[in-house]
Amino acid sequence: MSGEIDDCESDSERTNQDAPPPLPPLAPREPPPPPPTPAQSLRKHHVEIRAIHGVAIAALVVLLDYLIYQGRGGFSYSIAFTVLPVVTMAFAFKKIRFAPVAFFVIVFSLVVIRCAWQYGGFLVLTGAILLVTFAIALRLGRVNLPDLLTSLPLTCAMSIAAWPCDLIVGCCKSRRVGIGKLGKLPASTVMIPLLVCAAFAFVFALSNPIIRDMSTHWYSALENGLTEFWQFYGPNPLRIIFWIGCILFVGTLLRPAIQKASEASGWQIEAVVPGSDMGNFDLQYRIALNTLIAINILFAVYNGVDAYHLIIRDALPAGLNHSQYTHQGAFWLTVALVMATFVVGRIFYGEMNFHPKRKTLIIWAAVWLFQNYVLATWVFLRIHMYVGYNGMTRMRIVALVGTSLVVIGLVLVTIKATRMRSLAWLVRKEFGAFLLACIFLAVVPMDYLSWRFNTPNILASDPPRTSVQLIEQPISPEGLATLTPLLAHPDPMIAEGVAALLGRWYFGEGQPYVNEDIELDRWTRYQMGHAWCARVLVGHEDRILALVPDRDWDSKIQALSSYTSRWI
Repeated sequence: MSGEIDDCESDSERTNQDAPPPLPPLAPREPPPPPPTPAQSLRKHHVEIRAIHGVAIAALVVLLDYLIYQGRGGFSYSIAFTVLPVVTMAFAFKKIRFAPVAFFVIVFSLVVIRCAWQYGGFLVLTGAILLVTFAIALRLGRVNLPDLLTSLPLTCAMSIAAWPCDLIVGCCKSRRVGIGKLGKLPASTVMIPLLVCAAFAFVFALSNPIIRDMSTHWYSALENGLTEFWQFYGPNPLRIIFWIGCILFVGTLLRPAIQKASEASGWQIEAVVPGSDMGNFDLQYRIALNTLIAINILFAVYNGVDAYHLIIRDALPAGLNHSQYTHQGAFWLTVALVMATFVVGRIFYGEMNFHPKRKTLIIWAAVWLFQNYVLATWVFLRIHMYVGYNGMTRMRIVALVGTSLVVIGLVLVTIKATRMRSLAWLVRKEFGAFLLACIFLAVVPMDYLSWRFNTPNILASDPPRTSVQLIEQPISPEGLATLTPLLAHPDPMIAEGVAALLGRWYFGEGQPYVNEDIELDRWTRYQMGHAWCARVLVGHEDRILALVPDRDWDSKIQALSSYTSRWI
């Protein structure tokens, strides 16, 4: 029995030893941490500066100095807009989806091609903004318009202010470390051998005339080289400002500071949800309904007037010219379309989307939106009328794109009203459409399109009113190349004036692209559009000189200006 009792006790002890230790008492639950402040959120997305950043920034500043400061031209910006996105992507630490990368690749390719063809200030500005946007998108890992909009000003402010300080601190730390390592080496191990070599070199130079002449020659060459280097590359106030701007811009690309809009606002809301307390919306409903009824009546009257003059009668009232009818009408009608977009967005805002009589509002809003589409049609017809009367210009292309953008806004408002989207959704989509329109206007060859339309119009119309744009509008080489059929115009004033326009460019700025003995100042200034124009005009050189044999371009252009002023 005692043995069994001992065995039971040993088993119980073994069981107690194998049992897990008792759990400690539960600690009181800590309250959740407070939401991050904007400054903490910025520091969260802040990238620590590294030595490779400094090396990349220095290399890119040298490249931009060579390309833009020393020889700004089309190829300069083409190379810059090719290299900078690649370097920016190399320093990104997040993977981005394929679709946004493909979008930016297409856009940057268009910008690069357009710069190589013929660049302009608006194109360069658009490319610079796209570079910063691309850097932010790489940091975010996606293309989200609200996040991009909130991060863009913060990137331009915080990154510019923060990274130079970190870079200076990092360089100071590296310098202190380097000095500490060098301080451990005895100075005599470096200085004494250098002094001995310098003494012997001095003696050899004095003892041998050949060595002395060689030393003098190399010293003079070194002195002249350093002098020329300083004169050409030495900093001046303007160049120092350019370097500082490049450093800040490149540093911003490599180290953007982002702020996600979803952390601080309701941009991410895609659909409006009803609140807990619907309240009494009879007054708001009555205001919205009366507004839609009244505005429909007003639009119906106005659309009837425009339909009578633009379609039924197809003529303007007495005393009204095409310029007044188109300029004033197209602008203010576009303003009316923008106002309509705002009004519809405000009517179908928030909990009004869940009013019991919402269907009635939808019907009246649908009728009004239809009338807005009719109004947009009148805008297009007015622009078409003026283009047919007086030719195409850059600003009329901008007007067509702007009116199309407003129509896109109406489509978005229609989607918002029918699918109960939020006002933030509408603003985001419309701003995205605006950005795409700006990119389109930056890369499209406006002069080429304008004069591909105007040249046949001048040949076919009588009187040739469109010829007034030859003087009133600046024409770039891509537009000049399309004017060659006008050299055979039956009106000698127009033929000679066009010959003067073409000859002034061809025998001036276009000669480096024709004559191999004349070279551009720098290869970066080369423009593919200029070279194409020069190749086109080579075949018409004899005709140009036959029309203006004395090469007095200015007098012929002045005569053309006086001749066409009657059609302004």
